[in-house]
Order: sequence, then structure tokens, then C-alpha cells
Amino acid sequence: MVCVGVVLASVVLLAHGYQANSSVEKQIGISGLLCGVLSMPLFFVGPSKRRRIFLALGGIGVWVSVFFVAGEVILRLAYPSGESFSAHGGPFVKKFEREFHLNRYDGPSRGPEIGDGSNPGSVRLLVQGDSITWGQGVRDEDSLYTTRVLADLRKRGVNAEMAVLARTGREIDSHVQQLRNSAETLRPDVVIYQWYINDIELDTSFRPSTNWIWRRTFVHRFLVQRSYLWFFLDYNAASLLSSSNAYEDYLAERYPEGSIAWNDFSEVFTQWCTLATGATPRVLVVLYPLMALPYGAPPTFSPVGRTVGGRLERLCPQARYLDLVPAFSRFEDAGDLRASRYDNHPSAAAHAVMADEISRALGQFWPDLFPRGAASTDSK
Repeated sequence: MVCVGVVLASVVLLAHGYQANSSVEKQIGISGLLCGVLSMPLFFVGPSKRRRIFLALGGIGVWVSVFFVAGEVILRLAYPSGESFSAHGGPFVKKFEREFHLNRYDGPSRGPEIGDGSNPGSVRLLVQGDSITWGQGVRDEDSLYTTRVLADLRKRGVNAEMAVLARTGREIDSHVQQLRNSAETLRPDVVIYQWYINDIELDTSFRPSTNWIWRRTFVHRFLVQRSYLWFFLDYNAASLLSSSNAYEDYLAERYPEGSIAWNDFSEVFTQWCTLATGATPRVLVVLYPLMALPYGAPPTFSPVGRTVGGRLERLCPQARYLDLVPAFSRFEDAGDLRASRYDNHPSAAAHAVMADEISRALGQFWPDLFPRGAASTDSK
């Protein structure tokens, strides 16, 4: 009778889930229905065999519980300050970022902000970017490339101020909207745009699938934000199942020059170019490369990333471009460029190199505003 009751209750819940379009109710209903149906044969076996089956199931439950509790404790002890992962979320990352300082610009963004307007003669820099500029994986605000560039300019005697508008996952359409909303207020003398190849994706629904079956469950959505062990297992399982070249292949197939997807991006990037060069004639696009970062070996750079980066110069010839490939090529161990073993975002050392290169580029392109000289940021 218990099994029949579970089955009937599950059918009712499942029907209500479809009526209300509730994925949680659907999943609970399906789980209950399966458990109820699969449990029915147990009541047609002898009492001793049924007891052995229940003991075995109980033993499995105890083992799984001990595994999860022990794993949770071990990981919390091993990472008392959290850790940075490429996936921006979950308990590791929340703890790692708990003391991050955010500026007043939307995002919310990290990095310097322009003061209250009491410094009217300053050189004003507006920096746009995604998680790289935001500083994912870098704990110390002073290690961000934006903070380093500003400090270096001031050491040279430049009366500089900087507004950083960055957010993880921000793409070109959001950069356009930000310029529309902020350029007139911030009145930049220089616009710096940190570009990464995923900025071309106005529609991310065609990306290689990472929505593995367990990630569609309500249990996953609940645990991945709370459990160290679940987050850790999910991240590593997804990494093992993902093809290392899948993203590059997808970019090459979906965004060849002349394709609909590329033309859509080109149109929006041209809008950004018009807004940026309309705000100031000094526009610098910093091309952050798509690269593999193996430990113990130099980085390898994707030809797809370099090809797409080269196309930008034809779309906005009024801007200046800074390719970071030569600078990053100097690293003998690509692991030094990684924020952590689980995160390919730039490390503090990579931010230092970026700051060095940007400072040099500013002096090279616009010596009237930025006196040329050896940059004082620390690089590898």
C-alpha cells in the first residue's frame, strides 16, 4: 500500500508540475514514480530476502553519506580561503571573493573609479572589459592591471584618473550600452577596451553544450551553490567530459568572415567603434589571446583567436590595437599565467604583464598625454 500511495502521489505531483510548468515538481514526481514502481517487486519476495535488500540499500546510503560528509569537511579544510574556478559561482568562489572591493559603476565592477569631479585637469581613462578586467581569480585589488596602469601613470607624473566598467560575462552588446550610458558623464580622454574572443557571441545558445544531465536537476541547482564537494565534483566531471578543441571548432564553424553570426557581431562592434571614437580620438583595443595554458610548458595560441582579432582592425581602423601574444609568449611555464589550477583567467603575474604593455602602448600612441619611459609595473 505504501508503494501505491507513493505512485499515486507522484502522479498527482507530476501532473501539477506539467500544468504549472514547474521543473522541480516534475523531477520530484518522476523520482517518486520510479521509486514507487521499482519498490513494488520487493513485497513479492520473502521476508529474509527483503531484509537483506533493505540492509544493502541502507549500507549504500550510509556509505554515500559518509563520503559526502568527509569530502565536504576535507575540502573546506583544504581551501579555508576559497579558490578561484573558471565557473564564476559556487561556495569556493564566493568565499574567495568575499572581500573584493567594488567600485560604484554598474556590473558591479572592480577597479579604480573617477573621483568627485574636483580634478578637472586630469587625464581620464575609461576601461571596458569582461571577467578578465574585472579580475576574476585575482584576490588583491592592487594586482589588477587597471590599478597597476593607473599607479604607473601617476608615478610618471601624469595627472590620471580611471573609471573601470567591467563585469564577468559582458559581451560587445553590453559594452555598446555602457558607452551610451556613461561616455557623456565620464568624458574620457582615452577609451581602453579589453577584448576577448567570446565578445563576438551575441547568441551563446550555439556554444558546445555544457548542460550535462545532472545539471538539469533541482538537486544540482541547490547543492552547487552550497556544497564544496558537489561543486568540486561537478566542475571536474564537466572538465573531463568536455573536448579541449570543441570551443575553437565551434568558433571556426559559426563565425567565419561573411557568416550571419559574424555580420551580426560586426554591426554591433561598428556601433561600439562609432561611440568610442566619438567620445575621444584615443581608443585602444587590447586583444587578450585565446590560448592553452599547460603547466610546465609555454602557452599555445589559437589561430582562430588570432584570425578573429585581426578582423577587428578592419572593422574599426580608427582605433589602436595591442596584441598581448608577444608578451605572453615570454612565459616558459604557462601555468604562471593561470589564476589557479582550476581557472584559466589571468593570474596576478599576467595582470602585471598586461599593465606593463598597456602603459607602454599609451606612451607610444599618445605621447602628448603620456610621457614615454620605462613602465614601473612589475612583470615576470
